[in-house]
Amino acid sequence: MGTPDCKVFHVSDDPVKDSNGCMIGVIKLSNDITEKVKNRNKLKKYSKQLEKINRELEKRVQDKTEQIKNAERTRELELHHRVKNNLQVISSLLSLQSEKFDDEEVYEAFKDTQNRVVSMSLVHQKLYQTNHLENIDLNDYVNDLASHLKGLYGGKYISPNIDVKDIHFGLDTIIPLGMLINETGSNSLKYAFSEDESGKVTIKLYHDEEGYNTLIIADNGRGISENVNIKESESLGLQLVNSLVDQLNGDFELDTSNGTKFIIEFDSS
Repeated sequence: MGTPDCKVFHVSDDPVKDSNGCMIGVIKLSNDITEKVKNRNKLKKYSKQLEKINRELEKRVQDKTEQIKNAERTRELELHHRVKNNLQVISSLLSLQSEKFDDEEVYEAFKDTQNRVVSMSLVHQKLYQTNHLENIDLNDYVNDLASHLKGLYGGKYISPNIDVKDIHFGLDTIIPLGMLINETGSNSLKYAFSEDESGKVTIKLYHDEEGYNTLIIADNGRGISENVNIKESESLGLQLVNSLVDQLNGDFELDTSNGTKFIIEFDSS
């Protein structure tokens, strides 16, 4: 190539042949390609500069995107934290208010309402504690909820049997799901067994090959009367169960052949 002041030539040799095909000479052609080479070198230089600029821009975009994601995650965490705190305040107010009533039925109504608030608060607490805001550890959540129910309603001789598969749901599914477990599980602890009676409460959740989820809450206690119309009951608890199942776009049935078993099927896709 030489220095920038040097000229660059492309030299080619073309043979000259006689009528018999024998080479009798050579024609040398020389073309000045200095500008062409300079332009090619400039293009290479610009190409490298563009690649560098593109890498820097990609890095800036990635950094900015990560900053936005972190900011959004922080805002969501703060939101879940505030909701959890507000629900805990409501739960405390219900607890304080319930102590002012001597009527056992009114007291139990306040207690049940407080319990429903706690089941929602637990969801936001779990979301606040997790690194993945879009889902929570369902097995951990259900175990915490079961421990809360057992502590609230007693049942020291009742053994929980929890079998929850690793399934991920969104918040719109987890809230009604938790309240269903709360409603049916608390019903088992309150009514299925006498004070000193031993028994078992089972909570199962699994996903089948056809894409449906099945939640089973069962006890081996005295069971609900076969005459109860679970779809049109005047009981607030069963009305709430129907409403929550509707929220999940699911259906449920009640098996009373050996205690009480709620079988709830829903599609969360």
